Amino acid sequence: MYWISKKDQGLSIALGKKRLRDFKPEEGCEYYVRTSRKSPDFYDFVPVYIGKNGKLIKTDTASTGWF
Repeated sequence: MYWISKKDQGLSIALGKKRLRDFKPEEGCEYYVRTSRKSPDFYDFVPVYIGKNGKLIKTDTASTGWF
């Protein structure tokens, strides 16, 4: 299960999807994607994905700390 939330909204509002391809992102928007429902700890890294051509594409960036 993947928990997907918009980067500008933080991690509090997340949508659960079984597969990444089941999620249809907005073009050019950045998203946090994590595999655990619980909130990450301060030192955990959460990868950032971007919506391109109706798919989530992983970027080289990751966020940690205050989301």
